[in-house]
Amino acid sequence: MRGAIVRLDPLPNASADRTPARLTAPQANADIAIEPDIALLPDDLEIPFSVRLRVELLVETTGEARLVRILTPEGERELRAFEPLIESLVETWQFEPASSVENGLEIDQLDISVFLQWR
Repeated sequence: MRGAIVRLDPLPNASADRTPARLTAPQANADIAIEPDIALLPDDLEIPFSVRLRVELLVETTGEARLVRILTPEGERELRAFEPLIESLVETWQFEPASSVENGLEIDQLDISVFLQWR
């Protein structure tokens, strides 16, 4: 077992009158080496593996994010078995909160496509 990589791709959330929440670290669209706790992986997942997930986060005005849910890439099915792993990763990520001219900092949902590969 050599480890895992994760690639993050924030999904569009544009609006003309506000700046949406955004991921500031780690860098999006780059392979990032991670060393997840194997105990956090779903029980039925066989190593090596690769999987793409749609992760929905709520980014607070403080920049802290919390997991809303994890879905298949098309959003048709929830994947709760990945919650412990994704929550452990989100704790290490950094976010910038949403803002608007009218309201200042705002709570915002941020959707991220997450590609995980254990190699």
